[in-house]
Amino acid sequence: MFRRSLLSFSVLLLLTFVLAVGSGFAAPATQHHPHASMRGSNSAAPCLSIGDSGCIDNTETNSKLVKVPTPNFVVKGERWPVGSEVSVFLVTGGQPCSTPPLGTSQLEQVDGKETFSASFSALASGVVYGVCAKTTDGATIYPADNTKASPLTVELPMPCLAIGDLDCIPANTTQQSSPTVPPGTTVNVAGQYWPSDAQVTVFLVPGGQPCSVPTSASSQAATVGTDATFTTALIAPATGGNFGVCAKTTDGITIFPSKSTQPSPLVIIVPTPCLSVAKSSCVPASVTRQSTPITTQETSITVTGQHWPNGTQITVFVVPSNQPCTTTAVQQRTAKTDGSGNFQVTFTVLANGAAYGVCAKAGAVTFPANGTQKSPLTVTIPRKTPPLLDTFSALALLFALLATALYITSRGGYGPRPPLVGR
Repeated sequence: MFRRSLLSFSVLLLLTFVLAVGSGFAAPATQHHPHASMRGSNSAAPCLSIGDSGCIDNTETNSKLVKVPTPNFVVKGERWPVGSEVSVFLVTGGQPCSTPPLGTSQLEQVDGKETFSASFSALASGVVYGVCAKTTDGATIYPADNTKASPLTVELPMPCLAIGDLDCIPANTTQQSSPTVPPGTTVNVAGQYWPSDAQVTVFLVPGGQPCSVPTSASSQAATVGTDATFTTALIAPATGGNFGVCAKTTDGITIFPSKSTQPSPLVIIVPTPCLSVAKSSCVPASVTRQSTPITTQETSITVTGQHWPNGTQITVFVVPSNQPCTTTAVQQRTAKTDGSGNFQVTFTVLANGAAYGVCAKAGAVTFPANGTQKSPLTVTIPRKTPPLLDTFSALALLFALLATALYITSRGGYGPRPPLVGR
């Protein structure tokens, strides 16, 4: 009897439990969320990061500035809807993300881990950008209120230029750097922090002029590498002078200096080649009118040159002073400049009473600067009248005259003595 009652009680208890489950005591069903299947169990806000900045939520109200070492950087997203397409774009720092993007937006697809990466390059260096993002359906945006500025901003390094082994000069500097280079020589120019794969034109303008002025001076193009650097070479003008070094990308976004209406902070000083004869001052090749002829008492002249390309073969020649330097040379000499661009040559056995124009050339560097003109440096060798007698002959003649005079005196005068009369 007891066992039958216990069995009945157990069956009753089981039925009571089944009825309880059926009447609604079980756990409630999960409600559908439009992004539940994409986000999984992680319901935190979507975020963006650059480098080691940490992932900044789209609800963050404080701004985070990230300074990147090159103008190329990667934006990473976390906790974004799996499988969605996200447009990542940049705006001017401090502007709301509802403003038109700067440059090209990057469209990326979120992977199964709710992450994506977007790479940016070819941007204007030295600028602060706000980083924005949104899914193509507009359901998820960064920041959460796109009428506000992004909480994640990035500052790109300032582009710079360097001559040779000198320090790289930032595009926004106001301090001028002025290396001196010989005329007609190669000037190596290096750039850092320029947009990767961009085409850059490096060119010269007259010193003190803004980089926006047209120029016919030396220019060269270069392609920026993936490391945001480039190298190229210019030729220092043969005429000498001061020249500002300028650069710009073909799209005009990145320029040196940072304002094209300003003179370049990087100026090369190119001394003007010059020539001198004897102890005269060094006449610059840029002089266009002939100077007063230099008169020498010798039949040879020594020509000295300064500020010519270092270690270069120089041809120096003389032409009639009233003829341009394209005239066939009367005489010519060659010399090699030293490490300071100096040289010296000597012309001998030049005709007496003649006037000569002194000319020179070393590749594209000429004296005068316009090689088709008359030389601004002329030299005259005066005609010397040969003496009637040299010193020895004059002394011999003098002694002969004295001897003759003594002889005549000893004979009592000129002619034979008259005969004695009346003796």
